[in-house]
Amino acid sequence: MNLVRSALVVLGLAASQAEAPAPSPADGPSADPTAFHAVFLKLGPTWDRSLSVREQPGIRDHGRYMESLSAAGILVFGGPFLEEAAPTKASGAMVFLATADPAEARRLMEADPGLKAGLFEIGEVRRFMVGAGSWRPWKRP
Repeated sequence: MNLVRSALVVLGLAASQAEAPAPSPADGPSADPTAFHAVFLKLGPTWDRSLSVREQPGIRDHGRYMESLSAAGILVFGGPFLEEAAPTKASGAMVFLATADPAEARRLMEADPGLKAGLFEIGEVRRFMVGAGSWRPWKRP
């Protein structure tokens, strides 16, 4: 539940006036349960650990980009890992993408203004197979 709440926090940060580049996905996911990748993000060199997630300079541009991936049917969910002692402070993040291969997931994340600004760095990209859950893979519109 905390991960879902965290994802909503990140996605709700898109009130910025700056425009993020639109994603250019490949043909997109099908019902293939292995056409997903989890991207683990580390805090980057410009992340200010004294500030909350919402206070980070450039986080709104990141949120706007995540919304564009969501609208394109690529972002399944994502959000920060929050510290137990300080639930407004992040220790990293995860983005779950509907992509056919890890290179596409990496390319999409490298286009994120948050990564370009140094808020995040890609730690690891891992293929994920949907085995169970209450949501179902979908076809991109």
